Amino acid sequence: MLKEDEFAVLEFLKNNCGKEYKLFPLSKISRLEGDGFYLDDQKAETLLKNLDEKGYIEIKYFSCGEVLLKPLPLAFSVVKQLQKPQILQIPQQQTLSRKEKYTIFLLAFLGGFLGEIISVFIGVLLC
Repeated sequence: MLKEDEFAVLEFLKNNCGKEYKLFPLSKISRLEGDGFYLDDQKAETLLKNLDEKGYIEIKYFSCGEVLLKPLPLAFSVVKQLQKPQILQIPQQQTLSRKEKYTIFLLAFLGGFLGEIISVFIGVLLC
C-alpha cells in the first residue's frame, strides 16, 4: 500500500509526464504538500528511489538536483484505482401519459399481428 506522499508524487507525475520521460528539478517535486506530509529535497529523493525500486516509476538519471523519469503502467493503475469515484447523476425518467402508453401498446400489438399474418401467408405459399 502506498503512503499518502507516494500517492501524491505519482499523481503529480501522471498529470505532468504522461507516459514519456520528463526532466524535473527536484525542488518542483519537493514542493508537494498534503495532509500530514511535507517533502524536502532529501525526502523527495528517497521517495523517488523507493518508487523506482517498487516498479512505479523508471528513473533514467539523478544529478545536480534534477531527475529524468517517467511513470510506469503500475503507477497509472494505482492512481486510477485510488482516485475517488465520481458520483454519476442518473437522469430522471419521464413518465408516460396514458395516451402514450395506449399508443405504444397498440403499435406493438399491430406489429405482432401483422408479423403473424405475414408468416401464415408465407407458410401457405411454401406448402
